[in-house]
Amino acid sequence: KRMGKQIQGLQIIIQGKRREEHPLCFEEIKLKISVDSVDVTEEDLKKAVKLAEEKFCPVWAMIKGNVIVTYELYANIVAF
Repeated sequence: KRMGKQIQGLQIIIQGKRREEHPLCFEEIKLKISVDSVDVTEEDLKKAVKLAEEKFCPVWAMIKGNVIVTYELYANIVAF
């Protein structure tokens, strides 16, 4: 929304892998981010995720360095 894009839908699927020994915290988290829009590109999504990681998301800041976070981005063009 801050980028002035029209978003019709957003889906985020999160998969995590826990350590096998205690504490059983997450060691890896994978995000699959899918956006339905008439004008969002994958470059726009990369920029948004980078801003979330570096500036806006307190959870990402908290786990950064302790958990491997990867993501896949999907920009689905839809008719308005």
